[in-house]
Amino acid sequence: METPDDALVADDMALGIITCRIAENGAKEAERLEREEQKTLTHKLDDSKD
Repeated sequence: METPDDALVADDMALGIITCRIAENGAKEAERLEREEQKTLTHKLDDSKD
């Protein structure tokens, strides 16, 4: 039978997993935005050379 402490541990584990996934998604989004910004800067630099 599950005790209240077991339930709290399970809740904490679930929150930890969710937090980790949010952090991973945030990191992926930051990398995507950085690549996008780099492309934009490269295009602007190429355009200014013309």
